[in-house]
Amino acid sequence: MSQHLQVIEQVEDTLWACDLNLNLTYLSPLTEKNSAYSVEDRKQLDITKILTPASIRTIRALLEKYASTISPLEEPGIPIRCRVDIYHRDGSTYPAEASISFILNDKGMLTSI
Repeated sequence: MSQHLQVIEQVEDTLWACDLNLNLTYLSPLTEKNSAYSVEDRKQLDITKILTPASIRTIRALLEKYASTISPLEEPGIPIRCRVDIYHRDGSTYPAEASISFILNDKGMLTSI
């Protein structure tokens, strides 16, 4: 696992994971550089304080569309890409490309993205 953490820490993208209700469960340290929020502060925020309403609608629509096509016996497949707008601590927004992967539990059930 430590090798994975070393790779994650060197990535120039902000990596995050969230449950199916879009509550953050993981956030990489680079969020501090991009948003001016600490990881802990950002994780405490509701998704409506992180993504613009249009971005939330986009992600929820993709989740609804593609999550139902995942079979418990197959791999989740290629990540889905979309553009989102993220709030900076100062209230401005910045664009980002989201690459959404579906995360399955050991029983093959979708648990997070």
